[in-house]
Amino acid sequence: MEYYNALIIDDEIDILELISLTLEKLGVKCTTATTVAHAKELLQAQSFHFCLTDMRLPDGDGLEIIEYIQKNIPEVPVAVITAYGNMELAVSAIKAGAFDFVSKPLSLRVLRDLITVALKQTKISTEKRVNQSRLLGESESIILLRQMIVKIARSQAPVLIQGESGTGKELVARLIHEQGARADKPFIAVNCGAIPPDLMESEFFGYKKGSFTGANCDKSGLFQLANGGTLLL
Repeated sequence: MEYYNALIIDDEIDILELISLTLEKLGVKCTTATTVAHAKELLQAQSFHFCLTDMRLPDGDGLEIIEYIQKNIPEVPVAVITAYGNMELAVSAIKAGAFDFVSKPLSLRVLRDLITVALKQTKISTEKRVNQSRLLGESESIILLRQMIVKIARSQAPVLIQGESGTGKELVARLIHEQGARADKPFIAVNCGAIPPDLMESEFFGYKKGSFTGANCDKSGLFQLANGGTLLL
């Protein structure tokens, strides 16, 4: 079995034990810390495949951990643990570079799903993440865009890509898809303007045979076809 190393940061010992036991069953060896200072020492001294941190710690908060990782070891995926209902902090963490979050009280199913995504991220080679040769140019804006693509690709949040027609929005979407945990799932691009309003529902949600005149067979909707992957609208 292939083993991974994870850094778990929380000041509640019970939470650390629960997460460690859960991750060990997934083949993950856990190192724990209860403060920001200790976590930074461990990140400097050891190599980790991913990090899971609480947002509220005795000597700081999880945002410090995220920012430290983004600056020094950006290839390490990091997720956060937030208090139930504290979406403002969760959004701040995602913007800072976290790929996802889990709320307290911890759901073991949600935790396992989050770790599975993190493990997929670690399996994406560095070469694949930085191979963006289709995105031409060496201007400051293009360099920043490449960096943003790598950062966003680790996130599970919906992404809004803006730009005039012909500027490469679909290319950016494909690069985000290819460098993220969904790379082995479908990428489906949809030109919404080409779908008549009266066909929107059947195109996106599909239909069953005989549900209306002309429905001679079952048809899967775009949401179902893109399940687990990326749907670009």
